[in-house]
Amino acid sequence: MYMRLFHLKIKPEGLELAHYYYQDTVLPRLRTMPGCRFARLIQNRSEPSDLISMTLWERQQDAEAFQQSPVFEQMMAEFSVFLADSSVWKVQLSQKLELEYRPEIQEPVIQSYPVSTQRTLVKPETCGASPLFVRIVQHKIQPGKMEEFRKLYRETIIPILEKIRGCCSAYMMENLQNGEEVVSITVWKNQRAAEDYEQSGQFQDMIDRVKHCYTQLFQWKMSLARNGEKQAKTSDDMQVDHYTVVSGEEFK
Repeated sequence: MYMRLFHLKIKPEGLELAHYYYQDTVLPRLRTMPGCRFARLIQNRSEPSDLISMTLWERQQDAEAFQQSPVFEQMMAEFSVFLADSSVWKVQLSQKLELEYRPEIQEPVIQSYPVSTQRTLVKPETCGASPLFVRIVQHKIQPGKMEEFRKLYRETIIPILEKIRGCCSAYMMENLQNGEEVVSITVWKNQRAAEDYEQSGQFQDMIDRVKHCYTQLFQWKMSLARNGEKQAKTSDDMQVDHYTVVSGEEFK
């Protein structure tokens, strides 16, 4: 399996229309694409203008064929009206040979991952009618520890998640551009279930079980945090983001 995360920065006034466009136009088109297993539009809880189109594919070739297709090109052209302006400004000469400054749009960012482990923990229909909730956790692994981490995720993390009420599915991916980065995605019945999981200490317990695979810098920073010492942010830090599922569909 192969996961694509398509990050979009949307104008605040265009959010509602972007949601409708995804539901009424994007999902029907993706439904016809060979190899597409599901598609979800998720919205960042703390930054509502940040959206991600999360799609799962049978093969990497299927995802790449879609990205190179006229269907994708058309959707990008149509979706561009919703995109927010970037902080970068374009400088050009007008027809009167005067300098013009125009804001560039915030270009979407595509991240692609082979799925190392995936598990549907409960049947989709038992997840209920409330909006699903998604947790995306990104962290870095020590060189030479990736195989051990994969094994721990399959044999330790997944069995723990299976026993947690409200957890619907889990995916573990490895970044193609950075072989030491791992992305874990869990889908929850609702926001309350995900928050209960975090507050129960179970997330921290799972970190403790695999932390010896994390980079030495991250482990050192964890020890500083336990002692109440401040530290600067680094690229080795674990990143945890929370999203509400705005729209989505499982394809047969």
